[in-house]
Amino acid sequence: MVLFQTKFFTKSKIKLSKIEQHLFIQLMADLMNNGFTMQESFLFMEKTQLIKKSTLSFLTKELVAGSPLDQLMLRLGFSQLIAVQIALAAMHGDLGNTLAEIYHYLQEVQSQRQAFYKVISYPLLLLFFLLMVMFGMRQFLLPQLLPTTTDSNAKLGLSFIQKAPQFLLASILIVFLSVWLSRWYLSKRTALQRSFTYMKWPLFCRFYQLYVSTFFALEWGKLFAQGLETKTVILLMAATSSHPLMKELAQKLETSLLSGQALFLAIRSYPFFTKELSLIIQRGEVKGKLGKELLLYSKVSLARFFKKIDGVIRWVQPLVFIIIALLIIVIYGAMLLPIYGNMEGVLN
Repeated sequence: MVLFQTKFFTKSKIKLSKIEQHLFIQLMADLMNNGFTMQESFLFMEKTQLIKKSTLSFLTKELVAGSPLDQLMLRLGFSQLIAVQIALAAMHGDLGNTLAEIYHYLQEVQSQRQAFYKVISYPLLLLFFLLMVMFGMRQFLLPQLLPTTTDSNAKLGLSFIQKAPQFLLASILIVFLSVWLSRWYLSKRTALQRSFTYMKWPLFCRFYQLYVSTFFALEWGKLFAQGLETKTVILLMAATSSHPLMKELAQKLETSLLSGQALFLAIRSYPFFTKELSLIIQRGEVKGKLGKELLLYSKVSLARFFKKIDGVIRWVQPLVFIIIALLIIVIYGAMLLPIYGNMEGVLN
C-alpha cells in the first residue's frame, strides 16, 4: 500500500497538465531552435520556474540514465502521437523544428476544442433546464392531473412525462455500456486490426483516414527529406515503440518491399490511407523529391482535417437545438392534453 502511494505521488508530481504540456513544448522548441541543448533548456526552465522543478529533475535524471525522451514524454502525460514524433525526430536529428510543429498542432487542437465547447455549452445548458422542468412537472404537476384525467391520449402524454427520467437514464447507460464494450473489443485487437475496424465506422472513417495519412506523410516526409532510403525509413519505423500502428505497419511494408512490391502499391492496399497519399509517393519517387512532396501534402491534408472538424462543429449546435425543440413540443403537448381534456369534460 505504501509502495502504491509512493508511486502515485511520484507520478502526480512529474505529470504535466494540458496547459503545462503546451508551455513545455513551446519553451523546448524556442530554446532548442535558438541553440540551447536539451540540458541547457531544462536548466533555463528551472531558473525561470515556468515548469515544475520535480518534472525537470526527473527528466534530467532519466536522460542521464539513458532513458529515451519519447518514453519520458509518455510518463509526463503526453499522447502517443507526440511521443512517436519525438522518437523519430531523435533519429533524423531535427528535434527543434519537430517540437515547433507539435506546438502549432497543439494550438490548433486547443482552438478547435474551445470552439466546440463554445458551440455546445448553450444548448447543453438549455437541455439541463429542460430536464429540470420535466422533473418539476413529474413531481408537482402529475399528482394533480393523473386522478382527474380520463382521456387516453392525455394519459399517454402524462405517462411520457412520468417515465421520461427512466428513459433518459436507460439511454445514458446504453451509451456508456456501448462505449465500454467497444473499447474492450478494440483493446483485444492489434493496432492494424483496430485501424481496419475504424474504417468501417461511417461517420468516423474519413476523419481517421485524414488523420493517419497526415501523420505518416509528415513523418515520412521528414525522413525522406534527410536523404534516407525507403528500407532505412521502414527500419526506423519498426524500431519505434511509442506508436503500435507504425511498428506493425513497418513490419508489413518490409515484407511487401522484400517481395518486390513498390512502396506506393503497398500503401494503396491499406484503406486507412487516402488515395492521394499513394499517388504523392509514386510521383515523388519518380521526380526524386519524395520528402518535399510528402511534407507539402501533410500540410494540405492537415488543413482539410481541421476544415472537416469545423464543419462538424457548425452542425452540432443546430442539431442539438432541433432535439431540444422537439422535446419542448412533446413536453408541452403532454402537459396541455390533460388540461384540455379536463376542460372539455367540464364544458360538456
